[in-house]
Amino acid sequence: MTGATGSIDFPTTLGAFQFLAPGNGDAFVTKLNAAGSGLVYSTYVGGSSSDSGSSIAVDSAGDTFVTGYSNSTNFPTTANAMQPTQTQGVTASSWR
Repeated sequence: MTGATGSIDFPTTLGAFQFLAPGNGDAFVTKLNAAGSGLVYSTYVGGSSSDSGSSIAVDSAGDTFVTGYSNSTNFPTTANAMQPTQTQGVTASSWR
């Protein structure tokens, strides 16, 4: 699941991409176990401003793809990102 949280103590798991909330409202990516009773993984994803995840998909290899928006000029991107920094206003983002 994905979405946004303003919580500074949102549950993260060992190996999380970001253990601490980097901004004043951040996207999160969380996977629950099949019973829905525990976390498989959970992490914040964001920069120094507000960010939110809005859609999520998982491919057959188990790779997770998240789309959403970011107001952060320092939203984390990967090498060769099509638009590695925000240029104006809100930027739609994709994070894998």
